[in-house]
Parts: sequence; structure tokens; C-alpha cells
Amino acid sequence: MKKDLVKQVRDKVKQDSRLTLEWLNQLFPIPKKQRRNINHFFLKVKNGTISGAADNDPSTIITHIQAGAVSGFSLLWLIFLSTPFLIAIEEISATLAVATRKGFARLIREKLGLKIAVMMALIVLASNVATIGANFGVMIDIINASTHIPNFLIVLILLIIFIFLLLKESYAFISRFLFIMTPLFLIYIISAILARPDWSQVAINTVNPLLGMNKDIWLLAVAMLGTVLCPYIVFWQATEEIEEKKEIKDLKNENYGVRFGMVFSNLIFYFVIIAAGATLFGGFGDGLVGSAREAAEALRPAVGNLAFLLFGIGIFVSGLIAIPVLAASSAYVVADIFNWKEGLNKKMVQAKSFYIVLLLALFLGAAINFLGLHPMIVLVYSQVLNGLLMPFVLIVLLKLGFDKKIVGEHRPSSWIKFFAYAALIVFVIADIAMFL
Repeated sequence: MKKDLVKQVRDKVKQDSRLTLEWLNQLFPIPKKQRRNINHFFLKVKNGTISGAADNDPSTIITHIQAGAVSGFSLLWLIFLSTPFLIAIEEISATLAVATRKGFARLIREKLGLKIAVMMALIVLASNVATIGANFGVMIDIINASTHIPNFLIVLILLIIFIFLLLKESYAFISRFLFIMTPLFLIYIISAILARPDWSQVAINTVNPLLGMNKDIWLLAVAMLGTVLCPYIVFWQATEEIEEKKEIKDLKNENYGVRFGMVFSNLIFYFVIIAAGATLFGGFGDGLVGSAREAAEALRPAVGNLAFLLFGIGIFVSGLIAIPVLAASSAYVVADIFNWKEGLNKKMVQAKSFYIVLLLALFLGAAINFLGLHPMIVLVYSQVLNGLLMPFVLIVLLKLGFDKKIVGEHRPSSWIKFFAYAALIVFVIADIAMFL
């Protein structure tokens, strides 16, 4: 009798505990753990100051070092000019995606036809593969400067790391390095100050786009524009908004944080050019900086003999983040056009075509480094390619982004329109001037 009573009490306690737990879960719901995908990662790093660190990939940092080393302070004006361009272009892409609930690639196919959509996809693929190859090359150069590992083995190890990160979705771990990278890039500001540049010349070149311009500098101008405003950001921004199911009201609340991140990022680039101009300008004749070790010298005024170590860490970690993002963005664009199943939250068997494009972008980028080309040359010209291809993307973006039939009452503001068209004009002028 006593045992039965104890059993009844025990069962009653278990039942009450279960009911209480269910009631608490309803009152304070615990979010379900979601699988990490590239969009979660991109959303996290694009908000606020950390977005600046996310945008500082190897190709971008070294392109600005090359600009300072070759042209001194002559291209500082381009930093401030490109900042409102970047803000305007990303805002148009985001608004277009939210207003239509469609990715940019899919929208191009529906409104402009399959041929133009495929052409845009080829532009993004060419741009991304070239940039992936350039970033691979810089990472290989950094490893070669400290070890004697053969290039093919370095590439193989890097490919295994990238494939593991993309397939196993370990971005929660990798994204933590952004917090380490941010202070590393702030060292460029310290280095620029300690290098004691002629601040009067810095100020003049910041506002005068014609001072010191010559035929060689125009190539670097196109590279700088192409590294900050590259084709994939237009498609990627739209994809991210769709995946996160954003509303127009959400975009308005987020604009201030994202704009601050872009200003922060370009401010770092501004001081990268000053640091490189003050320490490296004139040291390579009319040529480019030839290696990662030489590029690291821009940090010497701030950290002395630790220059290459800190430079290498920053570049290597940023490459770990940038290369998978570029590969994934290529897959998203192609999958969007052909209406394939897509997403890193899906297993490979569920989205075979998506993963084939992703892996193909990785392998093609890696293969560029076996063509016998100098990594620093590949890096600069990959960004020049971005600068040459971007006007085509901008033309399509402007056509769709300001079409009242597509976006309705959500057309971007007049100042966004002004800077977007100004970006197109500046790209065209810089491209023509480079060839002339």
C-alpha cells in the first residue's frame, strides 16, 4: 500500500514537472538552434563596425597598399568618393530585394530575359574567381615567406580548410576572428601617424582628384574602385535580405549601422594609403610592391619588426573569411537564375548543382596560381577586372532599382539616385582614362 502511494506521488510530481516545464517554454520560448549558413555569417559581420573588418579582405588591403606605394597620396580623394557610392549601391540592391521578395539574379531573368541574366552571372563568376585566385596567391605568398612548403601542398591544405568550413558550417568559429582583425587594421592608422607624412599634401590630395594623376595611376584608380565596389556585392546584398526576410521598415532601422560600418572600413583604407605612401612611395620605381613581405613594411613605423607577423595574421584570417564568401556568392547567383535548390543550410545531396558551382569557383580560383603569374600582379589586375565589369552591373541595377513598376512606392531617395548614377559615371571615366 505504501509503495503504491509512493509511486502515485512520484508519477504526480513527474507529470507536474513536465507540465510546468512546458508552461515555462511557452512563456519564455527558447529559440531553436539553427544551422549556420553563409547568410547568418554575412548578416552578423555587416552590422556596425565589424562590417569594416569583414570587408578588409587580402585583395582590398594590398590594392590600397599598392596605391600608396606607387602613387603616394594621389588617390586619397577616391576613398571619400567611393564611400557614398557604396552606400547608395547597397541600399538600392537591398530595397529592390525587399520590395519584390526576389533575388537580384532572379529578377534580372524575369524582367530582362535569360540572356542578360546569364551574362550577369558570368560577370560575377569571372570577378569572383579572379578575386579568389588573388586572395589564394597572397595567402600562399605569406606562407612561402616563412616556410618551404611547396605551393601545390599549400593550395591543397587551403582547399581542404575551405571545403570543411563550407560543408561543416563552422563560421561561428571563424567569425570570432573578426574581433581580432579590427584592432589589427587600426594599426594602419597608428603607422600612418608615426610615419610623419606631409599632412598638408595629404589634405590637398584628399580633395583634389587631378593632382598627380598620370596614365599609370588610372590603372590603380580602377583597381581601387573595383575592390570596394565589386559585382558580387550587388547580388549578395539582395540574397541576404531575402534570406533574412527583411521588411522595408527593418532596412530603415539598419541603415545607420551599416553606413557606419562602410565609413569605418573606408577610413581604414584611407590610412592604409597614407601609411604605404609615407613608407613605401618611391621605393619600387615605377613598379608594384612585389611581395607580401614588402607590403608589410607599411606597418613598420607602428610595430617595427613585428610588421610582417601582424600583417600576415590579418591577411590570412581575412582570406579565410573572404574566399568562402566569394565562392558561396557565385553559387547563389547561378542557382537563383536557374531556380536550383540553394543554400549552405542544405546538404550536398539536396542541392547538388549549387555545391558544384561553389566548388568549381574554389578550384578555378586556386588553379590561377599555377599559371606562373606573379601573385601581386594577379591581385591588382583581378581588381581592375572588377572595375571593368562593374559598370554593366550598375546599368542593370539602376534600370531595375528605379523602375516604379517593380519597386512601387519604395523607390530609393533622390540622393541615393544621385550617388548611384555618379558611381556609374566615375567608373566609365576611370575605365576609359585607363585605356587612353
